[in-house]
Amino acid sequence: MQNNLLPEEFSHMIVYYANINRLITAQNLLAHSGEIFKRAYVYKNFETYRNLTHGPQINLPISEIQEFAFEGVVDKVRITICFENYMKAILLINGYLVHEINPNSNKALNKSAKESPVLATAVLLQSSFVNLTSRNLKQLEITYKTLQLSTLLKPKYQAVIQLPSNILKILSALNEERNKIHFTDVTTFTHGQSVIDEFTELNQFFDKTIYPLIFKVGEDINKLNQH
Repeated sequence: MQNNLLPEEFSHMIVYYANINRLITAQNLLAHSGEIFKRAYVYKNFETYRNLTHGPQINLPISEIQEFAFEGVVDKVRITICFENYMKAILLINGYLVHEINPNSNKALNKSAKESPVLATAVLLQSSFVNLTSRNLKQLEITYKTLQLSTLLKPKYQAVIQLPSNILKILSALNEERNKIHFTDVTTFTHGQSVIDEFTELNQFFDKTIYPLIFKVGEDINKLNQH
């Protein structure tokens, strides 16, 4: 069953129709996360950012920091979206749902999924895809909405995703900041060795873990295609 042969409103279901669908979706999420991550202003200009003089008594010229300050809010969104995509890809690779369970279909599992990942096979049966386009959208087992970042950061989800503790800590802080951007009335600039270290750790995790995984998933897709 191919996604492009169905109306868009059913595309979230087809993700789970077969293993290859899940892997292709995971690879797309990973590739998209890379595009978003590398467009962050702080990473495109990281050497400049890292070499800015910093210290408690140092006042940098506005001309040196204004772009970092104005782009800072958007950069936090870019970074969190990148890692959100990565975590959803990991769940998909391991057979878990990344879409919310429809409470009309299964209220108990809908509640459970707020704390713990749920295997796709626990919700979607082979019969779920029979005459799919004739089914009532409101009665489908899952909705088009995907899991929130705050959910993905919870302990039982992390037991599957297994982000390193340092990355998890950084993302949790960034998520809290991202949740405040809907009421941003002051432009701020944060700099210092601890911030540089955090950006360095995120960048290294992307280069050593996320980026190679794109190709690893591609190899797995090719193996499935050969069979």
